[in-house]
Amino acid sequence: MTYKTERTITVCDITIHVRTSDRTTLDLAVTAAGRVVIRGPHHTTDTQAADLALRRRWIYRQLTHLSETTPTNPVKTLGAGEEFTILGRLHRLQIVPDTEQAEPLHLRQGPGTGYELSMRHGTAENLQKARQKLINFHAKTGQGWLKNIGPQIAAHLTKMGISASFSTRLRTSRAHHHPTHRLTLHWTAIQLDEPLLHELIHRTLHLHTIADTHQLDHALRNLWLGNLTAPAHAEDSDR
Repeated sequence: MTYKTERTITVCDITIHVRTSDRTTLDLAVTAAGRVVIRGPHHTTDTQAADLALRRRWIYRQLTHLSETTPTNPVKTLGAGEEFTILGRLHRLQIVPDTEQAEPLHLRQGPGTGYELSMRHGTAENLQKARQKLINFHAKTGQGWLKNIGPQIAAHLTKMGISASFSTRLRTSRAHHHPTHRLTLHWTAIQLDEPLLHELIHRTLHLHTIADTHQLDHALRNLWLGNLTAPAHAEDSDR
């Protein structure tokens, strides 16, 4: 439907988008982006729209839910010392000369009990290439984790006839159960620590809860989604 008119009003500090057309009834919706929209006939007044919004108290719960679950979309700096989380453990990035390693990206033991991701300088010079290498590394690590998955999870998957894999494709959900008996985990999910990753699988397969669901929701909201920026000195050198 094409709306002929649209305006905004403010009700209790909330911006309401009022869209009118040839329809005969009023309704209210909260979009995934957090916009509160009232649709009604052309003769809808601001008072009528405000009254409807005030009667629908659930919009406040919905807006709160959206604010708590919308991804924070953090940005990582592609420079030495940046931290990437794998299975809940921090891995510091190191940029090494191309002559030091053959692979574009390599996992190695860091000082003490830490972990390092060493990336060739030539790879780090291209943000898009570096991003893809890091995403592929997350997915590959996830595949390795699935091969050694805990016996309890493995038993559920086997019993349900489900195969599991990690994907690097863009998607909105962190896990998806396909009708073809496949469980696909998004590459970002490998950032979760193991109890929460197990809980994500249980949630997706509608199994019993085994970890704090609120903690999982919080962790999912704060996962790194692949956004990278160049270090400040690198940006300056390009000018």
